[in-house]
Amino acid sequence: MFRALWDLLVPRQSESIFTTVDRLNASSHGGGPVAESVSVGSLPVPSKSLILQDPQGMPDGLVVSNLANDQVSIELDILRYPDGAARVKRLRVSSAPAAKVDAPVMIGEIGIDSAKVCVADGVAAVEHWAQVGKDRIGIIRTASGQKFHRRLKKRFKLKTVQVNGFQAEVVDPVSEELESEIAEYLRSVSEYSKFPFMYFRVQTNDSFDRVNWMSDEWGFLPVGNCPDPLMFACGTGRGDGAYEVFASLNNALTHSLAIDFMSDDEDEFALL
Repeated sequence: MFRALWDLLVPRQSESIFTTVDRLNASSHGGGPVAESVSVGSLPVPSKSLILQDPQGMPDGLVVSNLANDQVSIELDILRYPDGAARVKRLRVSSAPAAKVDAPVMIGEIGIDSAKVCVADGVAAVEHWAQVGKDRIGIIRTASGQKFHRRLKKRFKLKTVQVNGFQAEVVDPVSEELESEIAEYLRSVSEYSKFPFMYFRVQTNDSFDRVNWMSDEWGFLPVGNCPDPLMFACGTGRGDGAYEVFASLNNALTHSLAIDFMSDDEDEFALL
């Protein structure tokens, strides 16, 4: 059994890291994937501009101006595994069809550290991206055991619920006053003082939180703390990296964009 696990995890001779990841994905999800194209919907862009960025970097990012329309359609090329799991291979954004477009040009690059990318109206992203959300959920780290969890519950009389093997949540909203008291306590204990945020934090479900913890591989969700405007977010295939953004233009108007997240294969790269 150990030998089989070792053979699965260790890269084979002359095998790229991407091939290793693909092999592990196939093993985890019931077999090799099937390629699909999925139309996921449309996104209003009243400013006729887009920002594309890792959620950690929003609302700054790669700005794409002069869209041909005030609405874009979004299509994904995905790899679908037998158990239903999917990886996004390519993101396509279409502003408007054109009879003739120039050859695709590389207009920039996006650095990804969250394994996700956001697509939002350029103005909406700046005006509505929320650094603080409406919630105040206390998160207690339990990955290394329950000692700290029990200590915090007893000291501050907290009601908590274990949500997974890594963390517990405080049942009631954590006030700013209580957050300050817990932070002061953590700073006073040498065991926790160096990295207090690793042991306790307050999650407000701000814009970054909502993208970072989204349960689906892609979807539309609010840019800020109100239901509208919306943005689109999706996973980036094999995860973190630097990804080039290509555009097709016609008379200086941007008609389509594409980002290839799995470009090590031999597929022809084609824009809309």
